[in-house]
Parts: sequence; structure tokens; C-alpha cells
Amino acid sequence: MKSKLHWLSALAAAALLQGCATTHLIHWSKGEVSVYKSPPASTAGYTRSWATVVAFPVAVAFDVVAFPFQYPWGVYPYGNVVAPAPEEGR
Repeated sequence: MKSKLHWLSALAAAALLQGCATTHLIHWSKGEVSVYKSPPASTAGYTRSWATVVAFPVAVAFDVVAFPFQYPWGVYPYGNVVAPAPEEGR
């Protein structure tokens, strides 16, 4: 019984870590296309690292609360609503 509970917990955690805020934050931290504005190139190395560490718990908390709404309504990454648009010049 405990083994089944652990697998269900791991599956739920994996689903929540793929929510919209977390996905956008991870893409932003790697310099990929995201809905978050890119920092200036001169400070990007520090800004991305620091902001990712500080914002990650907030993004996960948001995704935990918003997951029941994100999945049925097709919100990115579960659908195309609020998907990041390609930035000009990329």
C-alpha cells in the first residue's frame, strides 16, 4: 500500500512541476522563449540565476493551486492558451 502511495505522490509532483508558471520559469532561466521578459544581456547571468532560485517556490505554489484549472482549460503546457510567442530576432 505504501509503495502505491509513493508512486502516486511522485506522479502528482511531476504533473505539478510541469505547470505553466514552472515551465515558463525554467524556459526563462535557460534563455529560451517564455512569457517572461528577458533581462538585459549585461546582467542576464546573475539575474536569471538569482530570480530562478527565488521565484521557483512561488511558481510551484502557483501551479499547485492553479493545476485544477490549467489542465481542463488547456493552459500551456497542457494546451495552447498562454503559450509563449516567439520573440523577434530569435
